[in-house]
Amino acid sequence: MECPQCKSENTQRLSIIFQSGTQHISTTSTTFGGGGGTGFGIGSATTTTSGKSQSYLASKAAPPPKKSYKWVPLIVFIAIVIAVYAQTVLLGGIIAAIGGYIAFKAFRYNKDVYPGLRDLWLKSWHCNKCGTIYTE
Repeated sequence: MECPQCKSENTQRLSIIFQSGTQHISTTSTTFGGGGGTGFGIGSATTTTSGKSQSYLASKAAPPPKKSYKWVPLIVFIAIVIAVYAQTVLLGGIIAAIGGYIAFKAFRYNKDVYPGLRDLWLKSWHCNKCGTIYTE
């Protein structure tokens, strides 16, 4: 694919740049030890590490994010606590309704807007010469 800006053919799809520049890390280590002195002891420990390593270019080429729902249970919990402790269902109901509205907006975005953005991302290219991002 030729870059429309500089006419270079040194181009890559954003999806390939993202995949090749993103590594998921997961390691487990086990340590054993013994000690002396006033007493004798033996012990062991296991450490687990996980995370993600990503190049700057891969983060620039990342797909569009979906809207998250992970905070909705927290909003419902807060609404229940307020309703119980403040002894007012109205305030708890208002907070729950606001949380429901925000969740509905996130659902609609993920259903209606996100697929088009993802399709556009899948058709997008990066010029490795001039840095232009464009679609086919």
